Amino acid sequence: MHEQSDIEIYLDSVPIEALETWLVTLFNPVEEKSISGKTARYAAHYKGEEFTIVIVNRVTGTFSSVWFNSPHTPWSSDIECAKAAYEYFKKEVRCVEGGWEEGQDPDSWYSISDKGENKIIWRD
Repeated sequence: MHEQSDIEIYLDSVPIEALETWLVTLFNPVEEKSISGKTARYAAHYKGEEFTIVIVNRVTGTFSSVWFNSPHTPWSSDIECAKAAYEYFKKEVRCVEGGWEEGQDPDSWYSISDKGENKIIWRD
């Protein structure tokens, strides 16, 4: 399995403050860089590498986006990250299965929730 260049997940009904608390448990240090409207940017460190995390609160409906702009995270895929986020928050988490690449169907998603792990079609 190749390392993804970034990781992105979508969490249902998780406040930005709770997301910040989760990030601090994963990365040390996490520094808030800016908050503008629904978007918050952070600098984080993992295994000596600094990278950016961007949270967009309620980017679609009740889901907030969390984007880790680095291949240097604790997870090798979006799905691994989504599973970890579900274990922490016990709220539905969605991601593109296997990471998104040009030419893939952007409506094909993976959902992890109290209903299990399922492939879904997600359209706004």
